[in-house]
Amino acid sequence: MPTPERETDEVHWMLESIDRIVALADKVGLVIVEVAGQSGVPMIACARRLLPDGADQVALDDWCAPSLAERIQSDGRLTVVVWDEATGSGYHLWGACVECRRVPTADSGRLLRIRIEQVVPFGGERGAMAEDGLTWSVSA
Repeated sequence: MPTPERETDEVHWMLESIDRIVALADKVGLVIVEVAGQSGVPMIACARRLLPDGADQVALDDWCAPSLAERIQSDGRLTVVVWDEATGSGYHLWGACVECRRVPTADSGRLLRIRIEQVVPFGGERGAMAEDGLTWSVSA
């Protein structure tokens, strides 16, 4: 059973990880989003920015494929990849859509809010990310 101290450490670690992931996305200027398509064929879309959105969430507000929002409505599952081509390192995030605003409003634009369930660092960063392995997970 997790102790309160361990849960606090995990939340702190997740926040640091999200900050690193968002910083890398800002640096490379491209985020890749994949959702399951019909008959299991994946649909890939690109986004420009990844925004922090709490301890276990990120958000996208500018993506290139209008049909991304429609595909997400089917089951809500998606993956996000942030990759630095220069170093070969990056992050693969698995999660679920918790909000999808397809049409911009007067107050704000489109928004895709994602609850992160698992992060897998890859390439040069992975050894520095997790002391006990390559991934961290959040229970739903």
